[in-house]
Amino acid sequence: MFIKASALAVGTSLVLAVVSLQPALADSYRSEIRQDIREIRQDRAAIRADEARLAREQNEAAAARARVSRDLQHGNIGAAIRDQRIAQHEARDVAAARAKLAADKAELNRDVRELRHDLHKRY
Repeated sequence: MFIKASALAVGTSLVLAVVSLQPALADSYRSEIRQDIREIRQDRAAIRADEARLAREQNEAAAARARVSRDLQHGNIGAAIRDQRIAQHEARDVAAARAKLAADKAELNRDVRELRHDLHKRY
C-alpha cells in the first residue's frame, strides 16, 4: 500500500512539475523563434551588402579589363602588363565576393530551416 501511495505522489509531483514548467518552455520557444527571425533579418541584410559589393567588384574588374584592352590597342605593352595584373586581382576579388554571397545565402537557408523546425516543434 505504501509503495502505491508513494508512486502516486511521485507521479503527481512530476505532473505538477511539468505543468509549472510550461510557461518557461513557452518563453524558451518564443525566444528561439525571435532569435531565428533576428538571424534571418541579419542574413538578408548581409546578402544585400554582399550583392552590392559583388556589383562594385564586377564593375572594377570590367574597368580593369577595358584598360588592358585599351593599352594593347595603343601599343602600350608595359601598361597592359600592369593593368593585366590589376585585372587578375580584381577577378580574385569578384570570386571572393561570390563565395561570400553563396556562404551568406547558405546561412540564410539554414536559419530559415531552423525557424521552420522551431515553429513545427512549438505549434
